[in-house]
Amino acid sequence: MNPYYKSFLNFLDKSPNKIIVSQRGKGKPFSIKRKIINNIDGIEVERVLGSYSFLELGIFKDIIELLCTSENKYIIRGDAMKYKFGYGDLSTDSIEGFVAEKYFNAKKGKTVFRRVSAITNILVQSGISEHGIGTLKLKI
Repeated sequence: MNPYYKSFLNFLDKSPNKIIVSQRGKGKPFSIKRKIINNIDGIEVERVLGSYSFLELGIFKDIIELLCTSENKYIIRGDAMKYKFGYGDLSTDSIEGFVAEKYFNAKKGKTVFRRVSAITNILVQSGISEHGIGTLKLKI
């Protein structure tokens, strides 16, 4: 098992209750809790994702793997606020684009629901990564 992913799972399992996650900038903290829904292990995110509040653990495992294998140990966040899927800063090379395509079947030219802030803040709170300017960086 990837040691960064193992560290991430340890972070999730350290508290049987909710974990409070800080947001970058002026965003208010939100809470997460590891949960199994329909036999899928994941994270229930309260307050910031609305009715799309469940993120399966595979998302985090894949992003951690991408961070570990990327040449410079960072990935572009992506921007679902300004771009349609497949264009500009919302390509499959970005966290937002990758997750939208692989986990939510996004189609080129369509609007994508914004999840990147919750995903990156959870990874930063876990201690395995840090925010960069428009990127997420692996802590080495």
